[in-house]
Amino acid sequence: ARADVIIVATPHQILGLDAKSGERRWSYGEPKEKVDDPGADWEALSPFHTHALIGGRLISVREDGRISALSPSTGKVLWTQFRKPAPAGRLRGTGSWLAYHVVESGHAVLCLMDAETGSWVDAIPTDETRPIEDFFVTLDGRIVVATSQSLSAYDTESKERLWQTSSGAGLRPGSLTPDIDALYFVGE
Repeated sequence: ARADVIIVATPHQILGLDAKSGERRWSYGEPKEKVDDPGADWEALSPFHTHALIGGRLISVREDGRISALSPSTGKVLWTQFRKPAPAGRLRGTGSWLAYHVVESGHAVLCLMDAETGSWVDAIPTDETRPIEDFFVTLDGRIVVATSQSLSAYDTESKERLWQTSSGAGLRPGSLTPDIDALYFVGE
């Protein structure tokens, strides 16, 4: 985000606050009053699942598969797309594209979208049946996938798995640390 905006989120709303005064600059989503209304259309009130800053955009995903890109400084919606199945975890990306994963037929599939337009780019099927704990996008466009037992790297152009290695032990959630030129992990 910008240095003069603080972005916070509730399950149903995102707020852009002025960093100096704390005053609300913008909001996106449903205010608490609408969510608490007994007559509310609950199908239209899908909660947010995850958020990420990618390519100067705030990308927000709802549990119903709605993915929206917002301007962090104004809250203006730049695009909205629906994806089924909905992203299963976090979003990652570069300035030009974003990635997420889904599970289809018991296997993880890495999905790529254009960050500027929200249009579909490609899918990378994997043979991974374990849940994806986390994944990272490298500066050269590779996706490194972490499960409880292994790390794998995929090339986004060829859609091939480049390598896979076992951690030798279970990975602790939150123990993966991306850096400019490496990915570090701690086993148990």
